[in-house]
Amino acid sequence: MKTILLIILSILTADLFGQTPGGLGLDNNAVLNTQESVYLNSLLKEQLKTFDFTNKKVAFVTGNTGNRLLYPFAG
Repeated sequence: MKTILLIILSILTADLFGQTPGGLGLDNNAVLNTQESVYLNSLLKEQLKTFDFTNKKVAFVTGNTGNRLLYPFAG
């Protein structure tokens, strides 16, 4: 019984230990904050080798033919 209770409590509180939205995509600033740059650096470390996303600006390319640019400008 204790094991089942422990498992249920662990599942219910699991998202409390996950990533908090403390700064990922919460603003429209084109310059990446610390959490965003750390995430992109870890996600793309194999492809980018020595490139670092710290204090870099980003834009997104979208559309069927890649002809639409989305810039996350602040205010």
